[in-house]
Amino acid sequence: MTIIHMNLQAFFPKTIMIPITDKMVENYAKVSQDLNPIHMSIDAAQQAGFPQKVVHGMLTMAISTRLVSPLLGRTQMIQSYQMKLIAPVYVNDQLTVTGSVLSSNEIKILGENQNGKIVIKGNMRFR
Repeated sequence: MTIIHMNLQAFFPKTIMIPITDKMVENYAKVSQDLNPIHMSIDAAQQAGFPQKVVHGMLTMAISTRLVSPLLGRTQMIQSYQMKLIAPVYVNDQLTVTGSVLSSNEIKILGENQNGKIVIKGNMRFR
């Protein structure tokens, strides 16, 4: 099998917008078995000081990989993905994720909510 290597600069910068739904959080909670009340109940989230149900950090990270999914398997494979969760992402947020080239095999990922607040940032390296 021959893997064709794509010049990342031909694909990035790229931005995607993803509305975060309650159904996404419910499905992730079932699969991950992370039923922490701040993810499942607005009352529990508010009691903990959040305005809305909090999206799982790993779900946010997984959603951000939609940015690169067209590349995977055909031209690229993810070697590593490091992310910092900067601020909570909430149900009904609009997550905007942007990727930009750092080097021939690495991109920077930045995610912000509908208010322009940075919520995630990280780097993804390809091989």
